[in-house]
Amino acid sequence: AKVRIATDSTGPRSYSIKATDNLGNSMALNSVIAVDNIPPQTALTLKSPKDSSTIDTTAVAFHQYVILNGKYTDQGGSRIGRAIVTVRDDSGRYLGNSPVVLSEKDSLISLIVPLGVGKNIITLLAWDNAGNKDSSTITLVNIDNGNPRMSYGFVPKPELKGTPPVKATYSDKIIMKGTYSDSGGSEMARVFITVLNDSNQNVNNSPIDLSPKDSAFSRILNLVPGRNIITFNAVDYAGNSVGKSDTVYYYEPKQTQIMGSAGGDIRAPDGAEVVVPANALLNLLEVTIKKIDPMNEPKPLDKNLELLHEAHDFGPNTTVFRMPVTITLTYSDIDLDVDQNGHRDVDPAKLVIVFWDGTTWRPVGGCTVDTINHRVSAPVNHFAMYDLAQNTAKAPTALKAYWSHNPVKSSEGSMFVFELPSPGKVSLAILDMAGLPVCQIIKRDTHIKAGVHDGQFTWRGENVTSGRFAGAGLYVYLFTYENDATGKKTIIRKPIGLFR
Repeated sequence: AKVRIATDSTGPRSYSIKATDNLGNSMALNSVIAVDNIPPQTALTLKSPKDSSTIDTTAVAFHQYVILNGKYTDQGGSRIGRAIVTVRDDSGRYLGNSPVVLSEKDSLISLIVPLGVGKNIITLLAWDNAGNKDSSTITLVNIDNGNPRMSYGFVPKPELKGTPPVKATYSDKIIMKGTYSDSGGSEMARVFITVLNDSNQNVNNSPIDLSPKDSAFSRILNLVPGRNIITFNAVDYAGNSVGKSDTVYYYEPKQTQIMGSAGGDIRAPDGAEVVVPANALLNLLEVTIKKIDPMNEPKPLDKNLELLHEAHDFGPNTTVFRMPVTITLTYSDIDLDVDQNGHRDVDPAKLVIVFWDGTTWRPVGGCTVDTINHRVSAPVNHFAMYDLAQNTAKAPTALKAYWSHNPVKSSEGSMFVFELPSPGKVSLAILDMAGLPVCQIIKRDTHIKAGVHDGQFTWRGENVTSGRFAGAGLYVYLFTYENDATGKKTIIRKPIGLFR
């Protein structure tokens, strides 16, 4: 049997069913059914995630995200059966994480909804269990035709060289500083710097990604010899992009000069320098200064030394001078603030010149730091590979003196190392077994600063008078030290062997 119940209006409907058999027995069923013809009620608004203001859907703007505030409630008593939020484009394709399934209870909602470029059709739909449906729709057109804004410069500023002029530097590192920001409202999607070589290949740490938030930046760029094509790129979420390029040539600093007994001064384009006094050489010598690629530079074994990677090869590296010469290396703000966060990672007061002895880096004593001109100088009596380093070792508390090798092999030489707890006057001489002078390595009454003195004084077995090999055998070294603070004089006299 079928029962027809009127459903033209919402509300309860009573019905009764009675059944009687052929013997007269009967049974009645009375019941009530609810009729729901009223659709749920929906409403939605869009607000900006930046300031929670209501978005004007008629304005030309771009919103990467919006806050969707909405409401859906059952009106006829059958309760909500399903509710979703969809975001579609013109073709009906879902955008972002759409559709979003909501709770089946009457609810107030607040969602962050990602949008796309162009038309975004945002809809809140709700169905009740009786099949009634309601929806609210807002159409928002996302438009951003503005390219990102950017500006930048280099520190130090490259020189203009040649005809036609090109930007050039003698440093393998350069700082790129600038700003970037979004102009159309879609916000930055990616900001990055590339450094390409002649073959259009990324070099060193390229590409360098920056924060996508509007920002000022400062980054160290590592250059390769020759042409470096530096490009600053910015892309917003609307797909607008801008890129600016500069070409900077890195010329490896190298200098060569012939010197003799008159001495002289040789200076590389990046400021590395050696000053040779008169009579430090007996014969003509081709002196060279060449920058070392940091990738080829040995690592220090001493944990107290932090290299600045400004290594230069002073050559010929077997050269030993009859008296100290002065070498100078330069540093820049790049070396002091490695991560470019505005705080120094290196204390210039702790900078020293170090040299590579074939096994490890050793600090040179007597260094002078010029923090105004960013130069560090030290007296040495031999050529080697020299670099700058931050030395965090503690100052010596007692006098120590020794040779790096004893006996001395003339082809390799030996360095005299001494540690002074206080400044004072020192001298160092090599004597034969009869007490006659063979070589005066440190002149008498030479005033030396407190600290570790290593790499300044080398002996390869030469007789200071002739400059020739003194002859294999046993000698005596005589070291004196007069402490400025106490006036106490210490004399160290010990044997030293020499062989070819």
